Amino acid sequence: MTVWLSWYLMQSMSEYARDLSPLENGGVLLEWRSEEDHIIVDLRGPATALFTDAIGSCRTPSFDAAGA
Repeated sequence: MTVWLSWYLMQSMSEYARDLSPLENGGVLLEWRSEEDHIIVDLRGPATALFTDAIGSCRTPSFDAAGA
């Protein structure tokens, strides 16, 4: 799957990850750029281990262990 993300969304995601530090467990987006937008073609790292609960929210074991 290929996902096209706007510059604004990438900035929002980066700010959100900084706000969640140290609970944000990282990962790498493999991408290329088209002017200001980002085209994501793959994900690598701990963030790909996310799981979804019954109501559809994504959490990680490290996030749960921190009591969040």
